[in-house]
Amino acid sequence: MSGTKVDGQWRDDPNAEAVMKKLGLSCKVGTLRLADVNWELTKENIGRPGKPFCEDTAIEYGCSMIDGDVFPRITSVRDDLEGIVIPVGAHRGWGAHLSKFKVIPTYWVKPEYEYQLRVLSVRTNMMEGRRICKEQVLEYGVDLVRTLSLSVKDVAEMLGVVSNTLSNRVSADRIRQKAVEAGFKGDLSDTAFRQLYKISSYDRVLLAAANHIYENRLTGEEVSFFVSEIAKVRSEYNQWKAIKKMVESMPPFSKGTPVKLAVKTTFTRLLTSLDNLVDGKKRIEELQIERDSDVHCKVKKQWTEFRRRMNNVLK
Repeated sequence: MSGTKVDGQWRDDPNAEAVMKKLGLSCKVGTLRLADVNWELTKENIGRPGKPFCEDTAIEYGCSMIDGDVFPRITSVRDDLEGIVIPVGAHRGWGAHLSKFKVIPTYWVKPEYEYQLRVLSVRTNMMEGRRICKEQVLEYGVDLVRTLSLSVKDVAEMLGVVSNTLSNRVSADRIRQKAVEAGFKGDLSDTAFRQLYKISSYDRVLLAAANHIYENRLTGEEVSFFVSEIAKVRSEYNQWKAIKKMVESMPPFSKGTPVKLAVKTTFTRLLTSLDNLVDGKKRIEELQIERDSDVHCKVKKQWTEFRRRMNNVLK
């Protein structure tokens, strides 16, 4: 870069350097003519999945650059077909362009695999600038596993998220995709889709169960009970029959408002479980709760409130 005049004030980007090292990407520092950048592709914003490129942010950066603020060096990649793209620092690059800068310093990288560029962009954006949230990172991780057939463990390590958390998301996503392919038009929580894995062998059963959960807005507890009951039988016909029986046992809709499944069954099952749990116990310590602790006080308060509510219900 020596001998080449650059515009603006720039410094090293230790975050980008650390991610590149972790991904096994070699880089060299050089200069970039902003007029050579493919801005259309750069603005696709691969480092912030699901979020559009923010012109206001770029303008803000550009104004700060004119005022003399120092910014981390951007990262660029040259593609024979698509030209030059900025995977890290797109807003900084566009801000510099809007500020009439001609040449700025950059890290030049040459990824061996396409996913390395995407992970570099996402991982760096987790650490600097207007950071992306954990939810977006997990969604991106699911996409990497789904589209590139990478292992959950490898993707979790690259993105810096807990492997089990990503694994749960991937499991839910697979059942979600299967349900959609079977004709499901709604949406459910990741927890509900993970529960549906137990009865996902048959498309017809999966679709009927997903529709039932969605249309009747079942709670997490109700979903767990519903799916467990269906999973007790094995054949497609018997599972289908079990779903039909449970659906028919529901009260009719009232003014178009879905009625939740089996309130009576859920209540009696939970009450029985609680009764069995405390049966024979004579001291709070036998429930693994320390006497006069915060938990003990909370339980006493909740029990008093529960008794009051039940007395009202049972009048």
